[in-house]
Amino acid sequence: MLVNPTEPSLTHPSLTVIVPTRNRAENLDGALSALIAQQPFSDYEVIPVDNGSSDGTWECLERFASRDPRIRPVHEPRPGISFARNAGIESARAPLVAFTDDDVRVGPAWVETVVNAFAQYTNADAIGGKVLPEWPVAPPAWLDRSAWGPLALVDYGDAAFRVDSGRPLCLIGANVAMRRSAFAEVGLFSPDYPRGQDQEWLERLYLAGGHGMYVPALSIASPVDVNRMTRRYHRRWHFGRGRFLARMRLAQLEATRVGRPFDVPGHVWRTALTESLLSVSAALRGLDARAFTHECAAWCRVGFIRERIESLARAALQSVRVALFGDQTAAERRSTARSVLPGTLAASRAILRTVSVSVRSRVASRNASTRAK
Repeated sequence: MLVNPTEPSLTHPSLTVIVPTRNRAENLDGALSALIAQQPFSDYEVIPVDNGSSDGTWECLERFASRDPRIRPVHEPRPGISFARNAGIESARAPLVAFTDDDVRVGPAWVETVVNAFAQYTNADAIGGKVLPEWPVAPPAWLDRSAWGPLALVDYGDAAFRVDSGRPLCLIGANVAMRRSAFAEVGLFSPDYPRGQDQEWLERLYLAGGHGMYVPALSIASPVDVNRMTRRYHRRWHFGRGRFLARMRLAQLEATRVGRPFDVPGHVWRTALTESLLSVSAALRGLDARAFTHECAAWCRVGFIRERIESLARAALQSVRVALFGDQTAAERRSTARSVLPGTLAASRAILRTVSVSVRSRVASRNASTRAK
């Protein structure tokens, strides 16, 4: 054991645990009760972040705070997990910051395991571990470990290893911790990404030369929403992930030797077609799970392609706006359009009248010539 139990320090804790929550008051009792019952380590604080709830979440947090001074609720009205996490980070008083979810009941030694891991891996900027499933019902046959990504589940095995730019695996936000100094180096979580905030932040860390550690001893169980155990949900998730990767512009995905039609690397087009064909082939052979795996891989590439094409369309539209209106604001553009539109329409009508008169004159002249003959 690397860390001895200590009395809690209310002003200088060793670890801050951040729990974002929004309209999940029914989950908080179990989640917070597990967090304040950590043994034997007690030198930590818990910051639950109410992310604009309307179901009595704040009142629940206040009741817990009145019973245990280590619980320090924070209110963040802007919706979004990144805003909630960032509000918690900005309120944190410890040099180590851990994250978990409001529906997770961490084990009694979870905090101690986090602190010990940082003590063991003194150069690591982040620590993450297993996120295992609590199934509400038996999962379908196709939902094996290879399909856990959309469920935010992780099990990289039972051996610890380093994650960095050479092995850029994602450490899941339900069971991850960072040194607070790392946020000063690479910034907070980006609200620009509605999904994949963990991976986007880790990519910035890796690009800056930082690294994390996967520590299998740091393990939690996360309840799986039954609505996420459907093929429809997994298709949508992979499509959205493709769009996320297109916005990320990761160097390893952007490299290509065969051109980039519509700003899409050639290998993405090729893989989209290949995975689609493999899905059809597997389905024809009765390999249902394999067919769906290939189908999801194809959906990811389709999402990537869709995002890039829409991005080009948005850029073209912006260029047209700039050409027509310069750097005017939206209100100024509307005003300009209202002032210019009547004259433009009048000019258009005049042109149409001129063309119409010309056409009628030519037709009449041709008819007269025909009668004369």
